[in-house]
Amino acid sequence: MLGAELSGRHRMIGWIARILMAAAGVVTGWFIAKDQPSFGLVQATVAMLLLVFLVLVFAYWPSRRGRRTE
Repeated sequence: MLGAELSGRHRMIGWIARILMAAAGVVTGWFIAKDQPSFGLVQATVAMLLLVFLVLVFAYWPSRRGRRTE
């Protein structure tokens, strides 16, 4: 069984991918019917956009926290 062979790090990546795909499925379901042939493609695209958004948030979070306005 493939799942038993994976280490903890790979399982964690799997969980992150599942969470992203679940969130993307909800967002995609607002705009496209689930029985349309293009649903999987649009879901994957939305998941990539969510991933890019999260990476940008984490990348710029420390620089925004360290600034002080006077």
